[in-house]
Parts: sequence; C-alpha cells; structure tokens
Amino acid sequence: MNLGSLLLLASTLFLFKVYLINEKYKQYKKIYSEYLPENKVADLLNHGSFEFTNEFLNYNTKKDIQKINWSDFFNYQLVNSKHIVLFNKDSKKNLIISETEMDKFDFLKIVGFIKEKVEKNTQSIVKK
Repeated sequence: MNLGSLLLLASTLFLFKVYLINEKYKQYKKIYSEYLPENKVADLLNHGSFEFTNEFLNYNTKKDIQKINWSDFFNYQLVNSKHIVLFNKDSKKNLIISETEMDKFDFLKIVGFIKEKVEKNTQSIVKK
C-alpha cells in the first residue's frame, strides 16, 4: 500500500467515526428532549433569587416578588450540608436553598441566620 491509500483509508475511518458520534448525539438529544417536556424546560431555567432581611425572606423570580414573613416557616432541615429546606405552613410554598446558589461561606452564614429566625419563631409559637 502506498501513502495515498493509507490517507484515504484513514480519512474514511475518521469520517465514519464523526458520523457515529453525530448519530449518538442526535439519539441522546432526542431522549433528553423527551425526558423534559417543553413547558418544563423554561421552568427549570427560571430560578429565583433570595434576599434575607430581619422581617422577611424575599423571593424574586422573573414573574414576581414574594415577601415571606419568617413566621410563616415552622421548621427547617439541612440536607447533606448542601441544601436547606424551609417548611412553610402551606406545604406548597416550601423552599429549598442550595449551596450551589451562592458562595459556600455565604451559605453557612445563611444557614445560621435561618436557624436563628426559624427557632425564634418556633419558640414564640410554643410560648403561646
């Protein structure tokens, strides 16, 4: 075999490999798009942001701003030291705040702040 034949064979094999990669990509894309319905994709990308004040927990999304009074939360739970779940009196309004949404040091400060606010709230409920 001469050099030209080797180059032709190598380029044919390379193009075939690229074709297989492209077909696998199309297959995975189809599976992914079937897994996430179109209307849910926008919801997943529509994350909100949190602002912590002494009176309220402000939750901002593209659609609206919610001011949630700290007295609306009756409990919290730290999950795997990476997520904090705030349990609201209305279970549909429970919130999850993840460490990935902020700096790790800020997350630890927020966990302490939330712990203080929710425990203060539960103590006042118990006293009543």
